[in-house]
Amino acid sequence: MLINSGRRRKAATAAVAIGTAVVLFGRWNGFTLPEYTREHLSGRIITSGTSRGEAKLVALTFDDGPDPNYTPRILAILKHYGIHGTFFVQGRMIRRYPDIVRNTVASGNTLGNHTDTHPYVERLDEKAASLEISNCDAVIGKESGLATRLFRPPRGHWTPSVFRAAEANGKTMVLWTTALEHESTPKPDQMVDYVLKHMRPGGIILMHDGANVNRETTVTALPILIQRLRSEGYRFVTVQEMLHMPAMELRPGAHPLKSTMNSPG
Repeated sequence: MLINSGRRRKAATAAVAIGTAVVLFGRWNGFTLPEYTREHLSGRIITSGTSRGEAKLVALTFDDGPDPNYTPRILAILKHYGIHGTFFVQGRMIRRYPDIVRNTVASGNTLGNHTDTHPYVERLDEKAASLEISNCDAVIGKESGLATRLFRPPRGHWTPSVFRAAEANGKTMVLWTTALEHESTPKPDQMVDYVLKHMRPGGIILMHDGANVNRETTVTALPILIQRLRSEGYRFVTVQEMLHMPAMELRPGAHPLKSTMNSPG
């Protein structure tokens, strides 16, 4: 997956800044200068997408599910507005709530890999990080019948070992442009204002639908966010659509899923 010239320039600028730190201090966050430069210019680390002729595209992403308290409500909101999101799921949560992840896919949404057990993956060596990714892939395939090319490391933390593990598993690492949830913006309207302040065409918005944390403000803020973005001319796409990647692939012998969700009221 190639990045456009604008993103390549930004990545190169960042590489120069971090490279200076590497020259001065030897390593930065586990990276040598060649590692940092190679990986950030690889096109496999994404913080935003491109519009390619469409002025304003945005991708809504949700981490840490599926969760029985929040994921179905978020799916109902997305369905109500006729849009799809990208859900970065944990393998351990899929095992607990397989029906929810099946409904997520059957409703037209996209899945991404968020590791099997949500560890501090930056502390793992390449073999252990790769196992986290492949184990999550296995349960995604078992329960949805699909394979994903998207990977988001827990907390957005990664190292050269994590990068190599993702690459070995055929993944593009998807980070984000801005996030909805912040301690400094506890109210839904404040959360939305923060996102709009930091949004740009091709933006990828991070939200959460799990992690054993109260997500009521996220559920409340989501319709407000959708309405505000639409009023500013944004069109909603999945991360795969944003990056012009093929749709999730049907695994051999699998059959398309049908949603068992009730229509939202």
